[in-house]
Amino acid sequence: MPGLDINLHDYEMGGIKVDYREKMARLTLTSPPPQSICCELRLSGLHSLQMGLDEPWGAGSYVSDLEVSPRDNRYRVELCLNSGDQFIAECDDVDFAQGAASAAVRGSGEVPRCS
Repeated sequence: MPGLDINLHDYEMGGIKVDYREKMARLTLTSPPPQSICCELRLSGLHSLQMGLDEPWGAGSYVSDLEVSPRDNRYRVELCLNSGDQFIAECDDVDFAQGAASAAVRGSGEVPRCS
């Protein structure tokens, strides 16, 4: 199971939707200007999920770093915002899709919709 190389540096974090029953999380992000393309990071088969909202580095909603690495037949997703807040999850599958033309890393490639 290889690590996934998804570069989301400077993408703006939008919403996070978690479906407990389906064990799925969807993070809506917007790519940096001038493109400003709506994107979605999808985590399915969730085993754990943690997120801080303390803004230890000050207010901010942009992705500073993202690491997706294999761990015990799962993926560990660590996303850090420029606020210092972290989103950490362990899941079975990771998908990334953007804009009108899907760029899915794995999975269906369904196009996300920003609202």
